[in-house]
Amino acid sequence: MKNYYRLMLGKGSMYAQECFKGDFVGTDFDIVQDLTNKLPDEWHAFNKEFRPVFLTANPGKTMQAAGLACGA
Repeated sequence: MKNYYRLMLGKGSMYAQECFKGDFVGTDFDIVQDLTNKLPDEWHAFNKEFRPVFLTANPGKTMQAAGLACGA
């Protein structure tokens, strides 16, 4: 079975091995800071903190778009 999540780990999955070996994920949702210890069990807390960060990087987006992006 193909591992589709590897497609997000850089062009041609170029960072896949580094992520797997380092036990971390790589993403790009216009949030550039380290999210270590910032992923609570309750998604509302994450959205409350990071929707403004997303909107600063994407001023033309709506709060709903920011919420969806943070949910991803």
